Parts: sequence; structure tokens; C-alpha cells
Amino acid sequence: MTHPLMQLIPTNRNTRIDNERRLSEENMMADRYPPIVLRTAKVFSWTALSFGFLLIVMVIYAMVFAYR
Repeated sequence: MTHPLMQLIPTNRNTRIDNERRLSEENMMADRYPPIVLRTAKVFSWTALSFGFLLIVMVIYAMVFAYR
């Protein structure tokens, strides 16, 4: 029986398993999105964020100046 910390020391077997795991994870990665998809997502997200901030500003304006 070995000490639990001894399992953390890399051996040839552990290195080989780590390399195989890394290679299998690289194979599972998806392809990059096309640039047009990324640009569309960025435009949509900035538009939604701007609209949300505009609504907040309009509500604050209405609370401060409209209720007199």
C-alpha cells in the first residue's frame, strides 16, 4: 500500500494517461463559430444591453421628474 501523496508524483504510466486524456479532450472540442455568427451575437448582445440601460434610465427619469 502506497501513501496517497505518492499517487500525485507523475510516472511514465500517469504521463501516458494524461497525454491520452488531453488528446481525447482536444478531439472532443467543437469547431470555432464563423465570424459572421460571432459578430451577430455581439451586435445583438450590445443592442440588448443598451436597450436595458435605456429602460432603467427612463424609469429613473420618470420617478424623479414625472411625479411632481
